Amino acid sequence: EKKRKEEAEEEEAAKRKRAEEEEEEEERKHKAEEAAAEKKRQAEAEEEESKQREAAEEAKRKRQQQEEKEEEERRQKAAAAKVDADKPKKASKFSKFGGAPKCHVCGKSVYTAEKITINEHHFHKASCFRCAECKRPLTENSYASLDGTYYCKPHYNQLFRQTGGYKFGGDAHTGDSKASADELNKKRSTTDAAAAAASDADAA
Repeated sequence: EKKRKEEAEEEEAAKRKRAEEEEEEEERKHKAEEAAAEKKRQAEAEEEESKQREAAEEAKRKRQQQEEKEEEERRQKAAAAKVDADKPKKASKFSKFGGAPKCHVCGKSVYTAEKITINEHHFHKASCFRCAECKRPLTENSYASLDGTYYCKPHYNQLFRQTGGYKFGGDAHTGDSKASADELNKKRSTTDAAAAAASDADAA
């Protein structure tokens, strides 16, 4: 009986020992798994950090390349602008007028086909170069001028001949009129017929 009791105790002790060993083994496995998981997390974190650094560096490189490209474009534009500024500018025949010259009468643009130029004044030949009194069309050979105003020769003679300063077509010089308004009005009433006849003769 004593022997059986000792054997039972020994067996019980062996079971407890095996249980302790299994528990220790399980704990070691659990710690190993936790260590492996932690190591994996660290590796993933390091990999993610590395990717972020690479992305930041790539973005920085692209920004630098873009800035260098923009700077190069600015330098090229500045150089081109300097070259253009240094080039002698071609003078335009209308540069003084900012485009086509303007009609002395209506102020609108007047082009070569419709233009007549008298004393450096430009006119629409058909519609604007007319006598200031009778409105009849004038030609290069049928006008007289005073102070930038143009007349047919009969009206000019009647209105301004007494001033001593009249000039006929083709002469850029004009004098100053001294005739009074009353005298001019009186003479205007007597010159229409003569002006019409003279203009018709010039046109013929």
